[in-house]
Amino acid sequence: MLTQWLTHFSLHRTATSGEPDRPKPEIGVSACLLGRPVRYNGETKSAPVLTELLLQHIQMQEFCPEVGIGLPVPRPPIQAVSYDDGIRIVGVEQPENDFTAALTHYAHTVPRTLHGFVLKARSPSCAVRSAPLLNTRGEQIDLVSGQFSHTLQQRFPCMPICDESTLSDSQAVHAFLLCVYFYQHWHTAQSLVQVYLWRDALMRLGAEHMDTGTRTSLMHYIECLAAHSQ
Repeated sequence: MLTQWLTHFSLHRTATSGEPDRPKPEIGVSACLLGRPVRYNGETKSAPVLTELLLQHIQMQEFCPEVGIGLPVPRPPIQAVSYDDGIRIVGVEQPENDFTAALTHYAHTVPRTLHGFVLKARSPSCAVRSAPLLNTRGEQIDLVSGQFSHTLQQRFPCMPICDESTLSDSQAVHAFLLCVYFYQHWHTAQSLVQVYLWRDALMRLGAEHMDTGTRTSLMHYIECLAAHSQ
């Protein structure tokens, strides 16, 4: 499926005019999803089926923001809490330990050369709109993005960023990968003309090749690229 889509949108890696093939896109992935025992409890959340499917088409660079800011393994858990002055990432047992600024700073060290992220769901550092947000009484009041994820989305508003909970089947994975390839081709020149060509190609794609939900999601993504193009 993905190969057909890449061909339809002229995103295949084989270059023209005798130039070398383009490298595979590279994305960041939460280290625990790759089998690294870096979670707060010293365990992993390995997702071998997902990562094997991704590796067929892209390169990966692993990240663990909590370890990246110097926290040990294992470590006391942290959580997202809403205060009067905003959301902060603090210790569950020791809320005076505030990791918000450190996670924000770590997200600013991520290289601009990456083309997407797959992060751990429900994590106060990594989640994409799936981390429980608590009030100061410990009651859940919402779902939010983790601080690392939130900062990445601010830095790179068009970069495909999701957590593994949204990649539940091959269609969803392939749609995410298509966005990664779009981003790889777009983020250097940020050409509005190229984006319009992709939009037209999407409108020509027959229903037998892409379901309505995926088509709608991709159109929203292409509109995001258009809004940030030159």
